[in-house]
Amino acid sequence: MPTPLRPPASPTEHEALHLVRRERAVPLDVLASAVARHLYTAEVQRGGWVVTVEHFGPHTYLPGITRVIQEAHGVLWHVEPADDTGAAEAPTSHPSHLEGARS
Repeated sequence: MPTPLRPPASPTEHEALHLVRRERAVPLDVLASAVARHLYTAEVQRGGWVVTVEHFGPHTYLPGITRVIQEAHGVLWHVEPADDTGAAEAPTSHPSHLEGARS
């Protein structure tokens, strides 16, 4: 995988980049869910359960994680539509794929 244009700037970017490097190409919804589970687990381990984060679950993080992943397009990775038309759709309705940033 080519080198990203900058280092990850947040825990979300760091975990997403780690998974993209490991898997090479990942459906966007799968990546967002995996990052959400990771961040949720880390928050609960740090004591987030005290403020009831455990009642909301990892899906609470999905909108923000998806936004961060899309905002890093072209810098840390490329978000590529999964269909032949090039139409980018919501990750939950049509998975896009992430591949490591290219030079």
